Amino acid sequence: MFVHGITDFLAALVFVVSYFLLFDQNIYWAAGLFMITLAVQFCFLRLTFNMKISPFMWFALIAGAATTIIAIVFQSPIAIEWRPTVISWVFGGVCLTALLLGRDVVQKWILKYWMIVLTGRLWMYQILTCVIIFFLGGVVNLAVAYTFSEQIWVLYLMIAGILWAQLGSLLVRFIVSIEHRRIGEAILFDENDIDSGAGELPSTL
Repeated sequence: MFVHGITDFLAALVFVVSYFLLFDQNIYWAAGLFMITLAVQFCFLRLTFNMKISPFMWFALIAGAATTIIAIVFQSPIAIEWRPTVISWVFGGVCLTALLLGRDVVQKWILKYWMIVLTGRLWMYQILTCVIIFFLGGVVNLAVAYTFSEQIWVLYLMIAGILWAQLGSLLVRFIVSIEHRRIGEAILFDENDIDSGAGELPSTL
């Protein structure tokens, strides 16, 4: 998730700078450059560091391309402003599905890429925190898009990713700290335990 956050932030920085300084506040050209920046970063990470591109990163790229194309075809900039909400709500839906289908079904797709690996019920707390953060992030994005000017939304986009990621991280770490003090035992798995099958939910939970 850290890599995804960096790539998305850099692309957002390019989007904001190009919107205000290069394209005279033309959101279509800025969005196109945003997508090109993301794609170039993905290629760079893959070819230079042989880094695997996570499903979340691919979805962010595809969703961004789709909303940009829709916006250009229908000349509707609001489609571009929906991108963060679509991505947030889909990610939130995946996290919610994780609760319904069970930990083992989704942990290799989600946890291995961007979550702290927690034992017991803390995994449920972590997932619920992500659901809440993703849902609220999507709602606030739409509130800004529909309430304020396009220029304000573009500036909000610059800080939104960092803001919500940090808020979610703080909430999870706060919960971990409280639970650790309560039970007085290890509550984190080693990352390698995911593939080995370690860290099953205790039968009492």
